[in-house]
Amino acid sequence: NLVLLCRHHHRLVHEGGFACRKNDDEICFEDRHGERLEEQPEHESTTLEEAMAWMYRTYEDRDIDSASCTPKYHAGETMDYGYAVSVMFENRSR
Repeated sequence: NLVLLCRHHHRLVHEGGFACRKNDDEICFEDRHGERLEEQPEHESTTLEEAMAWMYRTYEDRDIDSASCTPKYHAGETMDYGYAVSVMFENRSR
């Protein structure tokens, strides 16, 4: 689909059972049950200090650090857009 997602949401689409579909020039997402996820209003912005204070209050007793959310298989490689597009067109001609 070539939709740009952050790592977390990319993993949900590939491994979490969620789906990304294009309908009438619109991209929509579906949950594990095939139900369309509606757009959510933007959250109120918060400062970095407020976010850090919340994080420390919530997770102070857990062994979580800056590397906890980094996938263990990620080696720093970047997306090869040329390859992705070539594979897309290769599959269309079959």
